Amino acid sequence: MKRKLLGGVMVFSLYPILSGTAGAVSGKLVLNKDKIAVFNAPVGRGIEMAVPDVCVKPGESISCSSNIKDKTRKGYGKPLGSWFSDSKKGGILRIPNEQKYYNRHFEAVLTARAEGPIATEITIPVWIETENKVFDSTAKLEKGFGFMPVSLDINDKAKHELFIYNNTGSSRTFNVFLICPPQRSGSSLYVQSPGYEWLKEGSGIEVNVETGKKLARNRFQVKLFNGQIAGIKIFAVETLPTGQEVLLVAVPEGGSGFEFARIHSALKGKNQ
Repeated sequence: MKRKLLGGVMVFSLYPILSGTAGAVSGKLVLNKDKIAVFNAPVGRGIEMAVPDVCVKPGESISCSSNIKDKTRKGYGKPLGSWFSDSKKGGILRIPNEQKYYNRHFEAVLTARAEGPIATEITIPVWIETENKVFDSTAKLEKGFGFMPVSLDINDKAKHELFIYNNTGSSRTFNVFLICPPQRSGSSLYVQSPGYEWLKEGSGIEVNVETGKKLARNRFQVKLFNGQIAGIKIFAVETLPTGQEVLLVAVPEGGSGFEFARIHSALKGKNQ
């Protein structure tokens, strides 16, 4: 996969998309046989998911289209159709430069079709997680609730902080807890970050909230009035294995919704 900046559009060339090879990883975009995951997607700039000429056999032409799914995975929302534009070589995603689109998770579908003697079509889900930013007010955030940031590295035993906010329009109580998904790559319930494995349940991460009731280890009940932002301390109580990941989740009582933040230990070979 190649990446370059062209006229304000970040271009990702996805070599395996038609050949079907598994697992090209570079930067923060990952393509497998069955998914594209865009992590730390820039807000206010374009991302082009392009099929390079090297993937196209003589006599073939490529057409790509992006679509919105009727039903998204838990924790992911629907992007707006106006964010996507299609091209012969791929799809362009441009997320508007607005506060409400930071710290968000979205899901769409990209279809690539090669026209030739034998037509080939691949349709795969696209998971988009936008770049992190912490705000001191919820006034310009999307209606709902969530975390700031939605990805946090804890590479030492120092205390790190993220925030939960309530922008639902009324006071709400949230259950906040850690999830350690099953120890298998590509869990059907949750999307893994590139290069990481799920942390084993009970491993050495501790969570403390600045306001709320502790129900059990790493499980809290947090009541927030509308517009309130509360801090959450995250720290490792022991040295964590490299390349591990766990999810911090918030679920409102008596209502629907599911929001999460990723908590990481360092990748192997990454400066700690």
